[in-house]
Amino acid sequence: MVVTINYRLAAFGWLYLPEIGGDNYARSGNLGLLDQIQASKWVGENIAGFGGDPDNMTIFGESASGTSVISLMIAPEARGLFHRAILESPVVTASPEKTAAGITRKGMEFAGAGDLQALRKLNTKQVLDATISRYTEVLGTGSFGPVIDGVVIPDDPLRLLPQQKGLTVPAMIGTTHDELRYFLFFAPKLEARSVQFYRDWLNERSCSTSPLSRATWSPLRPACNRWSRIPTCGPMCPD
Repeated sequence: MVVTINYRLAAFGWLYLPEIGGDNYARSGNLGLLDQIQASKWVGENIAGFGGDPDNMTIFGESASGTSVISLMIAPEARGLFHRAILESPVVTASPEKTAAGITRKGMEFAGAGDLQALRKLNTKQVLDATISRYTEVLGTGSFGPVIDGVVIPDDPLRLLPQQKGLTVPAMIGTTHDELRYFLFFAPKLEARSVQFYRDWLNERSCSTSPLSRATWSPLRPACNRWSRIPTCGPMCPD
């Protein structure tokens, strides 16, 4: 039995607002993930009525949803909600609070909203237009996504997962060939970038410049050896 869910996306799901809204918005950067947690709770409480087994639930997601699966594996509020995980082309990432706040400020700038009150007055189209403008300006780092807020996501998943801090469940991982070409639909100018641009972009995010130590990465090395055909695996996993 398969259950699909809806959750808030882009700025609606990941707009990090404590900087301008205070403690009342401490969880705002992970509303999309909180939607997924609530949906998982609902499924667990009701799936038996549809012939499912609440004690044998598997969550799965592809691309950004694969990232959500990783986030759920380390989110304290998701403990006990599922028993297996499938991750297809996931990105093991979450933005630090400072980065998330910067993405939010830039998104608000594109939307012409200088404060929380102005933000509340925006309609859906204005929010979406600002989100797309922000995304096309900067590859990857311009995207809204999970936030290491210390509340919903307690720490960087790249720190927690190798230490087996989080929900330890059987997991199946795969990748989708040429998946990134999908993003050219939203940002066609990315195709004009040189191969060297993308190599530099990946290397900037590799462990050689990351605060994470090589010792943290060492448990992941065997997996990277197995996944050597994945183009991004080389620069993302140090020797």
